[in-house]
Amino acid sequence: MMLGSSRYIIKADSYSRLYKAILRENIPVRDMREEKGELRLKVSWEYSFRLRKVCKELGLELICESETGLPVLFRKIKKRPGLVVGGIAALMMWQFLGNRVLIIDIDTDNEELRSSVMTVLSDQGITPGIRLSDIDFTVTERRLRKEADGVAWAGISNKGSRLAIDIIEVIPAEKGIGVGLPCDLVACEDGEIKELRVMDGMVVRCVGSGVLKGDVVVSGTVVTEKSKWVNGKEEITRRVRYTRCLGAAYGEFTRVEEFFVPFEQETSFDTGETKKLSSIRYFDKEIPLFGSIPEGSYITERREKPLKLFGLTLPLSHSTFVLHETGRRAVTIGEEQAADLAKQQAELYEKNFLGEYELLSREDSLSADEKGVTLTVTYTLYGKMTKESYFFIPKNPPEKEDSSSEK
Repeated sequence: MMLGSSRYIIKADSYSRLYKAILRENIPVRDMREEKGELRLKVSWEYSFRLRKVCKELGLELICESETGLPVLFRKIKKRPGLVVGGIAALMMWQFLGNRVLIIDIDTDNEELRSSVMTVLSDQGITPGIRLSDIDFTVTERRLRKEADGVAWAGISNKGSRLAIDIIEVIPAEKGIGVGLPCDLVACEDGEIKELRVMDGMVVRCVGSGVLKGDVVVSGTVVTEKSKWVNGKEEITRRVRYTRCLGAAYGEFTRVEEFFVPFEQETSFDTGETKKLSSIRYFDKEIPLFGSIPEGSYITERREKPLKLFGLTLPLSHSTFVLHETGRRAVTIGEEQAADLAKQQAELYEKNFLGEYELLSREDSLSADEKGVTLTVTYTLYGKMTKESYFFIPKNPPEKEDSSSEK
């Protein structure tokens, strides 16, 4: 019954020959019953032709009472030949365009880089209209990384008929900043050093030392001295070298943050006004059916209805955008609510900015005035306390004190 079914009425004096013919021809029937000298039965559409043939051979009168499924559809289509032609054309277009690249989208705002990428793609034969099956994504990605100027990484994906090119640009380092320059490790927090991990550089502040922001912890100016006694006189050999410090200092420090929430707040509300806009989506292209977007603040709700033909979803859909207008108004909140909002701000700060540190302790202090509530939080943290500070090598480095100094 998947393709449809037909219900028949058969009139005869005797139905024994018909029963034998139905069994002989293996015609599956349903709801077969005799009523007032008439035989009523239901048969699936694909077996209805065989039943008609049997009745004709036996000279029985066959009346179609009702039909469902394909028979009904065929009769409707027969009256509308344009629908058949349009459906076939749509299917052919869908089959043709579904395997073709119509849009090449390069994710960059750099026009020179875009031109370079398009040149490489064109050399590979990748232009709008090419079949997706003719594109070797791996080979093309490698060619882009190798031949396109300014491309550090490239990735290709297809979304329907749209070819998306994701790239990462080569970002050159700023000249003279951090390239070949020596540097110190300086404190970026006020606290106490608990651990030193140094691979190069001269330690200035040892474990257990207290430091302030800007203090040099590990120096990039490394001075070594050797002394020896000659004829009762001490001779000192000093050597100076400049290096880029490698490592970091870890320790315990405090950080104080204030979070202020005013009593006067602005909130949004639904005005109750709605507007509707429509558009047609063809593959990945959105075709608006409106002139301009109305001014104002809206919450947008999208409703999309794809078009179907013979149970197949076409690459064509109708979208409706329902715009719910929102307004802004001033409200006054209480002290308790303001305190809760301040605590939420503190939680967001900890999540976004303190994730790399170990939180040892936290002390909160709430205060309020006529304008709002201030939450002061004192964090005791453990983590990295130093950052790199570059410097230039002096023009006249310190001279060695004697000719026997090491070179």
